[in-house]
Amino acid sequence: MSFFDANDESNTARLVYIFYMAGIIIYLLTLIGVVVAYTHKAEAPDWLKSHYEFQIRTFWITLLLLIAGWMTMS
Repeated sequence: MSFFDANDESNTARLVYIFYMAGIIIYLLTLIGVVVAYTHKAEAPDWLKSHYEFQIRTFWITLLLLIAGWMTMS
């Protein structure tokens, strides 16, 4: 069994987590990750929907804290 199984429906959630980790270096990947999470959230089962909600919430909280940090630095 590999990390990405063809029949595993949680692959996109893993991919979003990978996008977020790589987004530390390449910021555009976090945007791609949140778009993927938003698009797959509707058709996901309940247990996977909670992962997508966490990923989306993490994106918005991080963005809010980054904006607050930039505003207080100037």
